[in-house]
Parts: sequence; C-alpha cells; structure tokens
Amino acid sequence: MRPLAAALLVLAMLGGSAHGWAEPRKTKAGDAQLICFRYGTFRLLADERVVDYKIGIDVTSVTIGSRTDKITISESSAWPVPTQPREQLLAKGQTEIYRYGGAAHRYAVMAPAPGGMEAKPLIWLSVVPLTGNGDDAAIYARVELRDPGTVKCQQSFVSDVAPAE
Repeated sequence: MRPLAAALLVLAMLGGSAHGWAEPRKTKAGDAQLICFRYGTFRLLADERVVDYKIGIDVTSVTIGSRTDKITISESSAWPVPTQPREQLLAKGQTEIYRYGGAAHRYAVMAPAPGGMEAKPLIWLSVVPLTGNGDDAAIYARVELRDPGTVKCQQSFVSDVAPAE
C-alpha cells in the first residue's frame, strides 16, 4: 500500500479528516453549482466556491468563500437536539430551519433523522459575518434536505462510511 493511501486510511479510521486532496471544480462566471451531502444540498452563487472541506466518519464540513462571506456547512446524523432557545425561520416540506441565539448566531436545519427518530439537526450552518436578521435568509434558504440522488450535483461531499441507523 502506498504511504499516502495508508495515511488517509488511518485518518479515516481515527475519525480525522481527509481534506485538501481533491480540488473543487472550477466554474464559469454566472454558473450556479449544486453541492451535495448525504442528506441534503446547497446551491452556490456565481461568486462562491468551496475553499475547504473535511470528511470524517460522523461529520462532513464544507467551507464556502465569496467576496463578502465565509459559509460553513456541517452535516451529521449524530448531533443531539440543542436545548438552547430557538426561533423557527423557514419550513419547507419536512425541513425546518431554526436560528439559535447568543452572541454567535447559527442556523440548524432540522428534519426527521434516518430510521424515523425524532427531529434533530442534520445540518448546522454558520456564516461570517452573520447578521442574525432577514439578510441571512438568502443563505439559509439555499439549503434543502433531500435525496441527492434525485438531482444533478456538481460536487458531492459524502463519507464512504454509512451512518448508524
């Protein structure tokens, strides 16, 4: 086994990340890209691109950069339901998006978890700079929980390890 392949295998077994070994696809100005995760999708705007990603056993995290924002999308079926106060901002089908307050605003995309468990966060979304007001809707409204196999994804960020059901 080659040293790099062995190192990536060890990282994957330890729950570490294997990022930086594949370049995001280049797009033409004006092209919108759909990036896919295990449970959902996110539509990139023309000036946004994936600048980093980490794929681990339990969590996949993608960082998107633009001229003005840095967006981090993290997906997992292993997060507990948060207990802090929340405000529902958007409901689309089974997808519910909540804002969790405090000094640093974050958004949770909630949906029934695999196996029919209670609704819990599958995707956490954070944006720098966060406004915590309606301006953020242009970002969180681009997240959709759906089967990525039903749409054409330009990039996919899915761990090869199947989640525990």
